[in-house]
Amino acid sequence: MKSALFVVIAFISLVPRVNASTAIFSLHVGVNTPPVDSALEKLEFADDDAVRFERFLSAFSTKSVLATMPDKRTQQLFPGVAAQAIVPSRDNIETALKEISSEITSAKQAGNRTIFYFTYSGHGVPGQGKKAVLALLGSTVDEEWLKEHVFSMPADLVHVFIDACRAEEVVLERGEESNIKSARPVEMSAEDTAILTEKPSPRKNPVVGLFMSGAAGANAHEWSALEMGVFTFEVLSGLSGPADVNQDNVITYTELAAFLASANQGVKEAKAMVALRYSPPFMNRNAPLLDRSWLHDDFALLRGRSARACRFVLEGEGGIALYQWRPEPGWPFWVMLPKDGALWLRCGHKEAKIELGRGEVVKLENLAFAGPSTITSRGGAATALRKGLFLTPFGPEYYLGWIEGRGELPVVLPASRLKGPVPVTQEPIWPSVLCLATAGASFAASLVFGGMAIKAGMDYDATNLERPAQEARNRMNLYTGLAAGTAVTGAILFGVAWILLPSDQPVALSLGAYPGDNTTLSVNMYFAW
Repeated sequence: MKSALFVVIAFISLVPRVNASTAIFSLHVGVNTPPVDSALEKLEFADDDAVRFERFLSAFSTKSVLATMPDKRTQQLFPGVAAQAIVPSRDNIETALKEISSEITSAKQAGNRTIFYFTYSGHGVPGQGKKAVLALLGSTVDEEWLKEHVFSMPADLVHVFIDACRAEEVVLERGEESNIKSARPVEMSAEDTAILTEKPSPRKNPVVGLFMSGAAGANAHEWSALEMGVFTFEVLSGLSGPADVNQDNVITYTELAAFLASANQGVKEAKAMVALRYSPPFMNRNAPLLDRSWLHDDFALLRGRSARACRFVLEGEGGIALYQWRPEPGWPFWVMLPKDGALWLRCGHKEAKIELGRGEVVKLENLAFAGPSTITSRGGAATALRKGLFLTPFGPEYYLGWIEGRGELPVVLPASRLKGPVPVTQEPIWPSVLCLATAGASFAASLVFGGMAIKAGMDYDATNLERPAQEARNRMNLYTGLAAGTAVTGAILFGVAWILLPSDQPVALSLGAYPGDNTTLSVNMYFAW
């Protein structure tokens, strides 16, 4: 499984904003199988990662190429993907890169600004010496191959995303595992940056940027509940819009870095942690990773602001998780919505169905949320990831706190937004608390009546007299019925409280004690979803 994961972002030339004459090209590689001579297990979702990246970037690509062998499940989730993909062999990929390079050159000669994306998901394995290599079908590639075939693409802007175990060794030639044990981003050293950004010529490229992630455990980056790599899911979630902290329709380097930091901050399990390293381009430390002006006009948009720090999950048909985000209360966000198929937006345990039209703008306040959610659970979710991912709200407050002390240049936040969030109406929590309190009292009463029923049963067994036995039996039947009735009432009230509770709000409930025989029963329950 994947034990390290990183993103490299290489910029051949840099522009602050790209106009309508932008030609965007992309190549996406996903390889589940390890090298023939490796004992590594087969990956499950490297093909899904490649498909997800291709589907996302095709919304604004002039040409996109998918190099993967989609398994049966991936073909079920993405019909037609098998006919679109090419076999991820070294020869096929190099041929595709040459064709794209030629098209990029033609686009530049026609006066277009050009951008190239390259994404890879698969195994990284030890190579000769201390260097590691990336697995393709039937072969491997190393750092020199990346420099020759990918970093040297003639585009004005090149983004390279690599998701693989031992990825640091492939690029940095360190031959050692990352020792980062937290989700707090740290800036890479000048030495590491120089190693990666060195082009085939001796001249260093000052417009190359890095975004690297590693894990403290081997199983952190594939999650069956998502049916994709965790970091790929986080990156696409941010690039879809929620990472745009200043709402200028541009996702910059520091915005995505801060978004990923907030997404992972709540993950406490060591083996599930995603540790981040970054090094923005020297010439522009807020280089744009995505600009909505690059996109085609045939997509929908979700806009809104949440009254509370709710974890939103956007899912497609069949329960496919697309994006997830948790905005700070009261701050606006936008999300690009896929135009194909029905969508559901979840906020905690409530959901709303989204019906889309071409180029439609969907407003959050117009969605009808109902609960509990009826979306089928995909199962297999690791507890640490399920509870920890996107636990920390992201917005201007988090972003400025993340920037502080790092010596970074923040994106410009409008003065009106620095004054604080727009006041919004908070969904009341008291109905849920009242139901929970009443449910607790009902459960406590059920315990009391149950104890009294047990005591009456003991009295019945202890007497041989008909009248006392009949009285004890009547009490036992009465208290048994009351215990069952109050237990059922408590369960119903608990269910009502679950539905009424605003999403992602923690509630503590303590049940009382049974007063008798100096025995105390205390039950404490904590709910957060």
